[in-house]
Amino acid sequence: MRRDQTDAERKLWAHLRSRQVGGAKFRPQHFIHPFIVDFCCPEHWLVMELDGGQHAMQAEADQRRTAFLAAQGYRVLRFWNHEVLTDIEAVMERIVTVLSSQRPSPQPSPSQGEGEESDMKTATNLFPQVTTFTNLCRAFRDAGRGKQDKPEVQVFAYHLEDRLWEIKHELEAEKYVWGGYRPFWISDPKPRLIKAAPFRDRIVHHALYNVLEPLWERSYIRDTYACLRGRGTLAAVRRYEEFVRWLGGKGYVIYPGGYKRMRRRNVVNARRRVKALEVGYAQGEVTFAHARSSIASWLGLATPAKTFRLSRHLFLEHDVRNIGKRLLVRMICRDSGREAMPCLISSPACM
Repeated sequence: MRRDQTDAERKLWAHLRSRQVGGAKFRPQHFIHPFIVDFCCPEHWLVMELDGGQHAMQAEADQRRTAFLAAQGYRVLRFWNHEVLTDIEAVMERIVTVLSSQRPSPQPSPSQGEGEESDMKTATNLFPQVTTFTNLCRAFRDAGRGKQDKPEVQVFAYHLEDRLWEIKHELEAEKYVWGGYRPFWISDPKPRLIKAAPFRDRIVHHALYNVLEPLWERSYIRDTYACLRGRGTLAAVRRYEEFVRWLGGKGYVIYPGGYKRMRRRNVVNARRRVKALEVGYAQGEVTFAHARSSIASWLGLATPAKTFRLSRHLFLEHDVRNIGKRLLVRMICRDSGREAMPCLISSPACM
């Protein structure tokens, strides 16, 4: 995922944003596992890719990417960057033509995660997909993965075909009866009460999930992480690391775990500012109140990053009537719950 758009992407996005094209909502840099597409309109299942000159050398990779997206039900439009930059009207006309053409069915509901309203879409003819024998076989494999040594799985697998046909007929006749949950305790990492469904019911759970999950997943925002293929805990942690590097806050570099460090440029600017305040105050160009507020603002920025040694070193080099040192001592005393030493805070001798 790129942080900055190319010139062609910026120009096309200016014509797509805010539902300018037939009321359709487009999203830039949209995640469709395992790819990130340039633009996507989930409600119309339309993907648009802008190709630069380097794509002429990777035509096969682009074809595989397009084939994968098409297999997922998306319509893919590809434009060269120079087409967007030199003939945006023709590009928009082609987009409008595709949007007005017949859309695939069923349509999943587009994401509500960005605060905009949209119409609910209804997917039909799903139950027959749940009860197909192929789907039930896949559900058995998913439910039994990693549990082949469990007695209930082995008993079910011994008469696998008969058991799956039995489930299929009960579901189709609407006579399926759910079993009771089996409670048990685990102690990893802490004592917890777990209630497990019978293996037979877990097969039906997976059969339902196999049909419904693709419809739901397309409606999620790109930063949804849960029991999704390719978007589990590790992917969430890596995405978090990207966020804290890109959006590190005001003047900080934030590391996983919450540790903050002042950015180098902020430290350099602070040293120059305090030195300029010291010189300006000595020449009568800066007032005491202005110097105090400026130094206090630096300490307010630096405190969350635990920069006591850095601040001490800075104020030993340059300071205005010991303002920085006295504010630093007051901050230490406040954090430790003790009263500040009078000679370091309010005594004229220290000023």
